[in-house]
Amino acid sequence: MGILYHVHCPEADLKEWVETEFNLKFPHGPSRWPTVEELKSVVEQFTGFKIKYNENKNGIPHQVVMDFVEEPKDRLYALINIENKDEKGQESAFWFEKGSTELNIAITYAVSKFTGPIVIIADCGGPPIIVDYSSCTLSPIDQWIDITSKDWQRFYNEAR
Repeated sequence: MGILYHVHCPEADLKEWVETEFNLKFPHGPSRWPTVEELKSVVEQFTGFKIKYNENKNGIPHQVVMDFVEEPKDRLYALINIENKDEKGQESAFWFEKGSTELNIAITYAVSKFTGPIVIIADCGGPPIIVDYSSCTLSPIDQWIDITSKDWQRFYNEAR
């Protein structure tokens, strides 16, 4: 078993829940889902991974698999599920099925360059993380990962 990482655009009810239950504040600014092209550009900026796109009948990716190519190969990976909100992939919700927490957060951080603030919630509990590239917000990331780890430092730098 692994953790599902749900990604959400912060709508009013989600903002209220996060602010009330976890005492976290959202950065100001609009938020939206990324396009498929934006997701693709983000995952391709991370080095050392073999990337595979599983596509639907219209040729639009519905899943991205990122496998680490160095040993041990199973140490770092991401499995990104994409829910295309339209036929052309111009609005695409996404979430992570298991994978490396550091990599999943870094991918979401890089995506927020395009989308504005977004939220990650792990299905295993704990506080959500508010992610916003423009305000350098990753709050409260230190409750999820060791921010001094070599993997996190690498992914954070590649996400920028």
